[in-house]
Amino acid sequence: MSAKRLVNIQCPTCQTIKDIDVPEDLFMGKKMGLIKIHIEKGICCDHQFIAFFSKSGKNCGYEKLDVAFELTEKDEIQELSLRDLLKKYGDYTMTLMFHSIIINVPIIILHTKYELENKAPAMNMFVNEFLPEKYYSPLLFTSEYDLDFHKNPRTDALVISAQNDVENTPWPTIPFDYEKEIIAKALDILDDKMQPLIVQEELNILFNKAEYFNNLLDKWAAIYEEDVRAELDKEFPDEIDDYMYRLLLQILERRFKADMSKIKNPTQPKGRRLR
Repeated sequence: MSAKRLVNIQCPTCQTIKDIDVPEDLFMGKKMGLIKIHIEKGICCDHQFIAFFSKSGKNCGYEKLDVAFELTEKDEIQELSLRDLLKKYGDYTMTLMFHSIIINVPIIILHTKYELENKAPAMNMFVNEFLPEKYYSPLLFTSEYDLDFHKNPRTDALVISAQNDVENTPWPTIPFDYEKEIIAKALDILDDKMQPLIVQEELNILFNKAEYFNNLLDKWAAIYEEDVRAELDKEFPDEIDDYMYRLLLQILERRFKADMSKIKNPTQPKGRRLR
């Protein structure tokens, strides 16, 4: 009997999660690119989809099975670089993509019926090269046929049109200073393969701040905003300006699903520390 490997999959349509056994030979025989596994109806749920894995078994993304995209064993996922994406999408769209990645908002890339290239798997693979492992997100990018999407559009995602323009942003407008800064720092590195490491280091620092903020919020039933700012300034002197504070609020709300109603303005009653 051939050896099996247990992998975890999640349906990109209904979000059902399941562990399945796959032949070890699939991983041992792959020298380059991603391993593509066709998940038939009934294996995970009532949907069929493609699951992508690295040779080590790391989950690298999913894609709904669409007749517009025909995946074969000889297909390879295109390797991307930050410079390539900036040329394709431009500074503004890439800045918004980075913001989505940071706060964990879905990104939908639309395509026309004439476009057979499925961009989502390559984008998911690229993103997870610089996200800290605990925040890995294999379903962040999805690809949809533009006419179908516009029949029932979503407002909770960053939507990129088939012409690479931004169609929808689901957050309040902010300056995106941090996103521009980490993109610039990465581009200072000439080696494209080293750029994700620079971004990952920066995101680790940012998420450490967000985790501290989240833990702080967990200790209180309610807290004035001025007290939150004072606690953050004490822990991170001269690091939390108004923009960084607003970015941290979005990370807590969307990535950590924190109870933001605990943060009170001066007209609301102050809470007490929970023990």
